[in-house]
Amino acid sequence: MMLKFMTAGISKGSLMLGHGRSINRVVNFNAFAGFSSRVFREYESFNEELNAEKAITIPEFFLKTVERFRDRSALVHKDLDSDKWVSITYEEYHRRVEKIAKAFIKLGLQQHGSVAVLAFNCPEWFISQLAANHAG
Repeated sequence: MMLKFMTAGISKGSLMLGHGRSINRVVNFNAFAGFSSRVFREYESFNEELNAEKAITIPEFFLKTVERFRDRSALVHKDLDSDKWVSITYEEYHRRVEKIAKAFIKLGLQQHGSVAVLAFNCPEWFISQLAANHAG
């Protein structure tokens, strides 16, 4: 099942779940453990602040998010070895993105170049995707 974020759904506090182009389920944000309406309002407020600014790049947007939510969980995944849930903060996420972006550049990635990421739904996929945006 693939998560589809749609602006209308997010502003109402829900995620639309579907596969491919079809939406088959809507889940309220509050259904997720630890996700309170206060946190949602804070993210929504941050989104409104960014919308009021001039257009910014993905790396600029990511850096503003890291500065604002540095110690909050950015990614949560289940460790296959320990079978426990592991949280990655925005600060750690940013550190990993910069490290991989530098590696892409060292490997020869140039501005407007391409990176193909073939991976399962895992933190490394998200890190690689943002690193490619930062590097190229």
